[in-house]
Amino acid sequence: MSESTATTVLPAELAKRFREGDREAFRQLHAHHAAGLMAFLRVRCAGAIDADELGQEVWLRVWHARHQFQQGNFRAWLFQIARHRLTDEYRKHSGKTPHQLAEEFEVMASPDDDDHDSLNALRECLQSVGGEFVEVLRCRLQGCSDQAIAERMNISISTVYTRADRGKKALRECIEAKLR
Repeated sequence: MSESTATTVLPAELAKRFREGDREAFRQLHAHHAAGLMAFLRVRCAGAIDADELGQEVWLRVWHARHQFQQGNFRAWLFQIARHRLTDEYRKHSGKTPHQLAEEFEVMASPDDDDHDSLNALRECLQSVGGEFVEVLRCRLQGCSDQAIAERMNISISTVYTRADRGKKALRECIEAKLR
């Protein structure tokens, strides 16, 4: 399998074989994508989260969800599953209430000059990004589950994840641009 296949569409025959439960097709996909997935997880895992164990769980979920994969970008689908598992692990290990997280943020936001600039950038960027992302973020900080957010906003849970991911990316880009 060429490197370009990793970021584009799987050959139709390989995708079909994988969906039908062909273990050799799964082995080929695993061999091609395992190192990239592990690098992704190791960079993002901290503390009590074991990247190797999480990687195994991701591959297990990929196998069990194979019937959901349609012809398309396998790598994007794989990493979406990994991001969702990683998010679940952080929630499970965090054990912190939204109130505790807010208190930690206040401590981190002590009023020296650099922090003042950072907070102003954050405020401006939250207003700039605004909209649905801020609503999802606000609900999460209030302790709502993603399922509850989806029901409240009358959207699917995957749309909640998408809005959060896109909003975080836009927020990060905005803050980085303002703090340059």
